[in-house]
Amino acid sequence: MMKLLLSLILGVLTIVQADGPEEDLVSSLPEMDTTGYAIYSGYIPIPTTTKKLHFLLAESQNDWSTDPLIIWFNGGPGCSSLLAFATENGPYQMLAGETTFKKNPYSWN
Repeated sequence: MMKLLLSLILGVLTIVQADGPEEDLVSSLPEMDTTGYAIYSGYIPIPTTTKKLHFLLAESQNDWSTDPLIIWFNGGPGCSSLLAFATENGPYQMLAGETTFKKNPYSWN
């Protein structure tokens, strides 16, 4: 498990340092204005296997070169980390009972 976690962290750091691979750049999201920061979504290969891990990176809304990098994992099985991204710590959130996204004033990016 530690080897898998280290692979993911190194993969994300590589993406951050390279300004993200162009093919992983999310150019638009419905109901979300990401002006001023980028969002990347893609896969990081796991060494010595054919498997890959999905990542979603929302760059800092301030200075990504000096702000801390947070890597979020939900407990599991059965709960995707995308749930937290869309309802808790992402730049936009969909509140209970709502059907549209709203800017999250407490986002972690």
